[in-house]
Amino acid sequence: MSQEQTQDDTVEAEVEIKSIIKLDPKEFGLEEQKALEIQNAFIPIAIKMEAMEKEYLSLVILSENTLIQNEDGTFESVENVENIEAMATELLKRYVKVRTGTSAIHKDEKDLFWRGGKYCDAWKNEQIKVSTPIEKKLAEIKDYRKNIEEAKIQKLSDERTIILEELDVQMIPSGLGKINKKEWDDYVFGIKETIRLKKDEEDRLLAEELRKEEEAKDLKIANKKLEDEAEANRIEADRKQKAIDTQNEVIRKTRERNEKAKQKIIDDAKAEADKKKEEADEKLRLEKEKADKEIADAKAETQRLKDKAIQDEKDRLQKIEDDRIAKEKEDEEENQKRLNASDADKKLALIKSLDDLAGAYTFTSDANIKMFDDVKCLLQKVIKHIQGE
Repeated sequence: MSQEQTQDDTVEAEVEIKSIIKLDPKEFGLEEQKALEIQNAFIPIAIKMEAMEKEYLSLVILSENTLIQNEDGTFESVENVENIEAMATELLKRYVKVRTGTSAIHKDEKDLFWRGGKYCDAWKNEQIKVSTPIEKKLAEIKDYRKNIEEAKIQKLSDERTIILEELDVQMIPSGLGKINKKEWDDYVFGIKETIRLKKDEEDRLLAEELRKEEEAKDLKIANKKLEDEAEANRIEADRKQKAIDTQNEVIRKTRERNEKAKQKIIDDAKAEADKKKEEADEKLRLEKEKADKEIADAKAETQRLKDKAIQDEKDRLQKIEDDRIAKEKEDEEENQKRLNASDADKKLALIKSLDDLAGAYTFTSDANIKMFDDVKCLLQKVIKHIQGE
């Protein structure tokens, strides 16, 4: 190619570039000649960029025929996607390399021209304006598969976040879209199982609290009954004590009468009196022994009744406590057994519960008998469904 032809091509390129990048030197306070000196420094870079434009446009047309853009901005390939990506990557690198070359020119020219610095800034910015959408488009073509994958991951992450929010999970973990399906299903199952176990525990604690309230009521009633029995025993003991006091009074009066009789007998006849005195003394001794024994027996019986009532109540309360502890242990063992059971055992337990339910009730009226027959048929269908038949 001749030097004259090269100059003509350069002039033609300059004219075309000026039609793309339009800057008026007068707006920056520069004379035409000074502006031309600065412009000439930028022209080689601009010519290189202009030379790559046809290659860029061809690649865009090729990518549009090869890639289908979705509504969300991502691309779906039809064919030759690897070649398109490689071409876009290579052209993007050249665009960036050429465009960044402007920085060196910008620095040199601005050092020489203070006013020209503003003009240089304008040139640089205009070239960036021209190059940026091209670079962006090339980056989209280069990274379209990555963008598709990231969009899929984000969509899956959003869907899973909604599921966790519906389960009232307070701390939503990151990277949900990157978890494989099995790990995700296991994670959600674990959360649901935790929620179920928590609810079961809350129900158990509530039932336990109600049971303790009932036991407290029963204990209060038992204590009241014990107090009433103790009061009744006290009244009975008082009655018996009064009877003993009355009996002692009778003995005392009898003794007085005997003393008088004895004195009379002594006066009448000393010998007869001595004999009767001995008889009377013996009789009084026996009566006193009898009275003392009755008093002691009455007191012993009263104490025995008190002790028996207290011991009976202690035994009853101890049995209630023992039954409660045994029931708690049984419930705990049953709950642990249920938690540790395999799915097969759980299925068998469920089938047994349904089968037991079918024989748990009997009805007398024809309507209810027919109704329960229908229920038993339905239960058998449920059992067969569980058994996989």
